Amino acid sequence: MTEPTARSELPAVIDGLDCGVIVLDRSQRIVVWNAWLAVASGIRSEQVLGRPVQDVLPHLAGGRFGAAIDGALTAGASSLLSHSLHATLLPLRTRSGSTLVHNIAIRPIGERPPFEQVLIQITDITASVQRDRFLRARHDARYSAVVDHAPDAVLTLDAEGIVQLANPAAGRMFGYTSGELVGAAMSSIFYDLEGWTEVWKRKGEGADPGRPVELRGRRKDASTIYVEVSAARWTNDARGLVTAILRDVSERRAIDETLRRLNQTLEQRVAERTAERNRMWRLSTDIMLVARMDGIVAAVNPAWTTMLGWDGEELIGASFMELVHTDDAPPTASVVQRMFDDATTARFETRVRQKHGGYRSIAWTAVPDQGHLHAVGRDVTDEREHAAALARAEDQLRQSQKMEAVGHLTGGVAHDFNNLLQVVLGNLEILKRHLPSDALRLRRATENAMTGANRAAVLTQRLLAFSRRQPLAPQALDLNRLLSGMSDLLSRTLGETIQIETVLAGGLWRVEVDPNQLENAILNLAVNARDAMPNGGKLTIETANSHLDGAYIAANSDAIAGQYVVICVTDTGSGMAPETLERVFEPFFTTKEVGKGTGLGLSMVYGFVKQSGGYVKLYSETNEGTTVKIYLPRLLGDVAPELTPSIEDITGEASGSETILVVEDNDDVRMYSVDILRELGYRVLEAHDALSALRLLDRPESAVDLLFTDVVLPGGTNGQELARDACAMRPDLKVLFTTGYARNAIVHQGRLNAGVELITKPFTFAELSFRVRAILDR
Repeated sequence: MTEPTARSELPAVIDGLDCGVIVLDRSQRIVVWNAWLAVASGIRSEQVLGRPVQDVLPHLAGGRFGAAIDGALTAGASSLLSHSLHATLLPLRTRSGSTLVHNIAIRPIGERPPFEQVLIQITDITASVQRDRFLRARHDARYSAVVDHAPDAVLTLDAEGIVQLANPAAGRMFGYTSGELVGAAMSSIFYDLEGWTEVWKRKGEGADPGRPVELRGRRKDASTIYVEVSAARWTNDARGLVTAILRDVSERRAIDETLRRLNQTLEQRVAERTAERNRMWRLSTDIMLVARMDGIVAAVNPAWTTMLGWDGEELIGASFMELVHTDDAPPTASVVQRMFDDATTARFETRVRQKHGGYRSIAWTAVPDQGHLHAVGRDVTDEREHAAALARAEDQLRQSQKMEAVGHLTGGVAHDFNNLLQVVLGNLEILKRHLPSDALRLRRATENAMTGANRAAVLTQRLLAFSRRQPLAPQALDLNRLLSGMSDLLSRTLGETIQIETVLAGGLWRVEVDPNQLENAILNLAVNARDAMPNGGKLTIETANSHLDGAYIAANSDAIAGQYVVICVTDTGSGMAPETLERVFEPFFTTKEVGKGTGLGLSMVYGFVKQSGGYVKLYSETNEGTTVKIYLPRLLGDVAPELTPSIEDITGEASGSETILVVEDNDDVRMYSVDILRELGYRVLEAHDALSALRLLDRPESAVDLLFTDVVLPGGTNGQELARDACAMRPDLKVLFTTGYARNAIVHQGRLNAGVELITKPFTFAELSFRVRAILDR
């Protein structure tokens, strides 16, 4: 047969085929519509030839079929599709009304691209399907019985995805009867056929079905269920049937979704907490540290730079213990080891080195975790310094209160001693004056007794100086001049083995103090320094202007802020231990051997400086020497010194004939005073207390010229009050006070009240006689 003859006979051949044939050109217009299709669809070929296929068969132009046609024309791909045609392709039915089942093959016409035409072949497989159903119904009765009672849904599908068997559980799952499901296409009960394709690919020839696949099912009422599908191929069935076991996992999926949302919420919270932790890590003013068990730093937060000056790069990989103060390292290592051993939280404090020097006190809270130490440290340096300052202030307050109490005690003791010494010295002096000139032995014994009594008087004066009850005679002084004038005295006192150096500041401010008492204080310090340098050494005396500010006062609560002139006395001696330093100003406290010191030298210095409105500070360490700093208030303005004439300055007779009223509660002292004054020629009246004295003054015949009274009197009225009342009665009355303990009645801050005349006990015959005469002669 020639080629033209063959072409002329081709339409007849195509029309004679027992299947449908459609040929499309490149523009997808129908060029062949065979007789089988005309009969099956009722559409004649002349009605469709030359028309676009999408106009005649809209479903064929779209979806999977359209994609297959495009693939055949453009790429030469062949496709085999199987579907229930009444659902998506052609309304083909038998005369009985049953739906026909077809296979659709799509392939290009030609050997190589570009392809100009595509062939669509539609084959009726309805009879084959019905035969398979009959055979299955006959041979699978036992299988059906098992499947019908299975709790899970079971579907058997052919190679085209058409349901061949459905058990009752499947019907219940999808809302159909099991009979309604048979013959249904997968697309009618599942949304996502791509998921079913995965099942189909994985079923294999007798292979393990593998893990189940979850698909979205479509129930009869259009509601959605979630189905877990497992599939296996029938290896003994030439039809390629696949059995799928379906389980409704909607409830489980809902639970999983709830768990997923909870996990998502948890993850979000974890993320938020992580972000919050990171913010805290970055923004915290406390330092944070992560380190291994061996102390190697793994991470630090930025606060290390702010607080201690260290960058994170400098610390990571370094040992944390290298930053800890050497004194704190052993206890810190012990705490950390115990924390890891016991798996407990540890709280401890260390001094951590700053990058540019110095240490900060850090209070740590640390926990162990997976072989690492996680710690947060807070800078408590200021708190510790404040606490230390408070403790020092409390110690200073307690010490000050103790010194004040001891001062009152010693002052009272000194008062009683002075009264006793007045009696002893006074009567020894009387005895000495009345001894025959040839009684040498008695005179020598008397003088020895007077020497011992005078020494006792010096001790009581030191007690009074400590208790700040001695009357002072302050004057405006240039301390440089005073110290220069003491050089010879100091040299003689200290000896040749002690080198003396004075460093006197220029432009030194003036002060107002008692020069005699200041000299005594400096001499006492020099003597103490000498005793601390038995093998010789160096004593340095310096002067300087100084200002004590608020910071200094905060650390030394017994000082007062202001301008001062400071005298520094420094030795190179043995120094003092801390426990000695705490008690150094206490009266009678001494580290010297018995008989080598009274323990009153430094207490006298302390009392004198405090009474002068100043402040004394002592620095010392064992084997490092001692420095004593005396701060005396700066004198502002000019103050003329009060000059009291000395015995040598008084002219005229010390005796007289005036009337003197002696008021003294101590009978022995009063008797001695009365005897002296009468011996001098004065008319003397005497009284035991203020009330008796006022009664004497109230008598018209009592023409009293001078009131000589003790400051401390019994009966509730002191000597000052007596003098005030007496002068009110007799305005011309002159007053001389005496005391062994100058209370605040007539002495304030070391200075006698204005116009007050005072002679301190114990006084001598000459001192009393000239003092009385001087007052009466004014």
